[in-house]
Amino acid sequence: MQIICENGYYKIWTDFSYEKKVFEESFGEIVLVKDYYTFSYLADLKDYSIGGLEYGNLVAKKNYAGTVEAVIEANGFVYSLQEKELVELEKVAINIDGYYAMDSYIGMTGVLQAGSKINGKRVKSYRSYVDCEGSGIISIQCIKYY
Repeated sequence: MQIICENGYYKIWTDFSYEKKVFEESFGEIVLVKDYYTFSYLADLKDYSIGGLEYGNLVAKKNYAGTVEAVIEANGFVYSLQEKELVELEKVAINIDGYYAMDSYIGMTGVLQAGSKINGKRVKSYRSYVDCEGSGIISIQCIKYY
């Protein structure tokens, strides 16, 4: 299974049919959008925001049009894997310290929350591969920071 997180928007590709069910048991429902899966909450978001009006469960800070992941970034939001809704980036309080100084690769269990801090820097985007058959370890690569 591959997971790409772009600006707090998660795209998921499965290699085998059972992976969707395994993933949903831990993280909630995912639905097909184009050629990938994403969380049903994210699939319902619009590709534009109007400052001062509701965007998902929060109030948009800016007028912006583009992809959903670009709108989320422009407004300073990320999808919370725990809350299963948008949260403000600055409210993500997860710190992952002690990984490689280069900060470009980590291995862990569980999905990395966008906005988490690795060695003091907030995660913006990444690409990851999940071993659903065996260890459950996720190898996270190509990490980008805010």
